[in-house]
Amino acid sequence: MTRRVSASTVELGLLATGIALLAVLILRTGVSGLIDDISLVGWGFFAVLASEVPIILASAIGWMLAIHPSHRDISLARLCLFRVAGEGINHLTPTATIGGEFARARLAAPYIGNEESTSAVTLAKFTETAGQYLFVAIGLLVLIPTVDALEPYQAALTAIVTASIAAVIGLGFLLRRGLFGLAARLLSRVGRLRLTVGTWRSQIDAIDGAIERSLRQRPVDLITSTLVLALSFGGRTIEIWILLRLLGVDGSLMTCLGIEVLSALINSLFFFMPAKIGTQEGGKMVIFSLLGLPPHKGLALGLVRRARELAWDTTGLAIYAAEQRRQAAEQRRQAAR
Repeated sequence: MTRRVSASTVELGLLATGIALLAVLILRTGVSGLIDDISLVGWGFFAVLASEVPIILASAIGWMLAIHPSHRDISLARLCLFRVAGEGINHLTPTATIGGEFARARLAAPYIGNEESTSAVTLAKFTETAGQYLFVAIGLLVLIPTVDALEPYQAALTAIVTASIAAVIGLGFLLRRGLFGLAARLLSRVGRLRLTVGTWRSQIDAIDGAIERSLRQRPVDLITSTLVLALSFGGRTIEIWILLRLLGVDGSLMTCLGIEVLSALINSLFFFMPAKIGTQEGGKMVIFSLLGLPPHKGLALGLVRRARELAWDTTGLAIYAAEQRRQAAEQRRQAAR
């Protein structure tokens, strides 16, 4: 009898692999040396934390632009909070890196409606992905002619970016054709899911319709969202610049750009790794070595960035729990009237 492997089992396996990889990197580099490097950051860690604020704001603006103008009653501040909550769910819970998008849609639904919330989060995720590859593509166009170390990899990097852009275009095509409806038709072939999918068919069609209308009628909003989110990825270059200074590494702005562009590319390739565990730190070591910087400083930078993510992600889980309690209390008050 063939045993079925659940998605959660696969994710736990990937998580264990990532943790093991991170442990090997730390042990091979040397724990005491890493502690010395990280201690250089000191109170500067608060500057690293603060550097995430404009990224959160840009992401929330990109999300706001994905919402239909007739439903933009929700405040930008609340979208910022929900964005932090979604990232916390994605990074700290076993939800295959998409649980945060469901959480964002659920949190925003009482303000803009279920269908608009789901369609807007889907479109925002699409423009975020497009923005990431736009940043990587433009970054590589700038870097390859100026960074000699990247010249031998020009063909491979170009091929990866071309394939990624093609995938984004393909996703846009599927969204125009009704991505959720297509998924529902596939799931309906599974006997145990057929009835469940059938009961949600009208909502699924409504969401697909809202997405298709937005893609057709509001291209300017979605292009602007993509550009804003591309800038948000570029904004992380500032965090790299701060961290290099704190770690005592002499790196130009072009070097900082190179680190962030290549980091974004590696993260996109290993999107399936929970919280980018292991791949983020290992990737930084490879990038630092490629750019002629000390690899152990790359590992230290990756670990400090991990600490920054953890601080914001735990805040996000607290925001999610508080908003869930607030919405539940509001529902009870309305039911008591």
